[in-house]
Amino acid sequence: MKTNSLHFIPADKPEFFAKTSMLPANIFIFDLEDAVPIRKKELARQNILNFYLEGQNKNGKKYFLRINEINSEFFERDIELVNNVPLEGIVIPKFNFGSQMLAFLDKLDSKLKIILIFESIKDLMILSFFENKNILGAGLGLEDMLSSLTFFPTFDSDFLIQLKTNFVLKCKANGWECFDTVSMKFADETELSNECNFSRRLGFDGRFSIHPKQIDIINSVYSISEEEINWAKNIIEAVGENYNGGYQKVGKLIVSPPKYKKAKLILGI
Repeated sequence: MKTNSLHFIPADKPEFFAKTSMLPANIFIFDLEDAVPIRKKELARQNILNFYLEGQNKNGKKYFLRINEINSEFFERDIELVNNVPLEGIVIPKFNFGSQMLAFLDKLDSKLKIILIFESIKDLMILSFFENKNILGAGLGLEDMLSSLTFFPTFDSDFLIQLKTNFVLKCKANGWECFDTVSMKFADETELSNECNFSRRLGFDGRFSIHPKQIDIINSVYSISEEEINWAKNIIEAVGENYNGGYQKVGKLIVSPPKYKKAKLILGI
C-alpha cells in the first residue's frame, strides 16, 4: 500500500494519542525528538509505554517512533523503548552515513520498518545506492536543512526544485517511497493544497503532517487518482492477466510492456 500521510504526535502530549483512532493518516509517528522539550523526554517515553500497556494501539493503525539522533544522550533510552513495545517501525532523524549509524541499522529487528529523515545537504548529496530491505522510505527535514542558509526559499523556488528532484530520484533508485517535508500551512487549505500538488508533480509519494487538518488534504493530493486507476484498469483489461509482452493494439489503446508494468504498479497487483 502506498504511503500518503505520516502524522507526527508529540510524545509528551498523551491527550493526542487517543485521537489517532479517528484520524485517517496512513502512519502515526510518536515523536521523541525535536517536538519534546528535554525535561519531558522521560515522561514522553512513559506515555508511549502506557499507550501500549493499555492496549490503545489495537485499533488497526500503524505506529512508528521517531527516536532522538544517534549521538544524543537520549538515544540509548529510546532504543530500550523500541525493544519493549510492538512498534511497526522507527523514524531515524538526521540520518548520516557514518559507521556508527550503519552498524545500528544492521542490528535492528528485521520486523521493524525504517524511515530515514535527511536533514543536511551534505548527507543528501552523498546519498546513492543503499541496500537495506527494512527501509520503507525516506523523508526531507527541510527546517534543519535550510537552517544553514541565510535566505528563505519558497516551495516553488529553483533552489528547492533542484534539491527535491535530486532527493526523489535518489529515493526511487533505491526503491524507497519518498516523503516531503512538514508544511507549516494548516490554516489556509488552498495554500497547503498548492504546496502538495506541486510536491506530487516533483514525484513525492506522500508528506509528513503536524496538524490533523492537514491529513485529508495530503491524502487527497498524494493518492492515486480515479483517472489513473481507470487508465490502469483499461490496460489490464485490454490484454488480460496472461499478457506475454510485445506491442499490442486493442481498440484505441496501444499496450506495451512498460505500460503494463506501470498499470500493475498503480493497481497494486
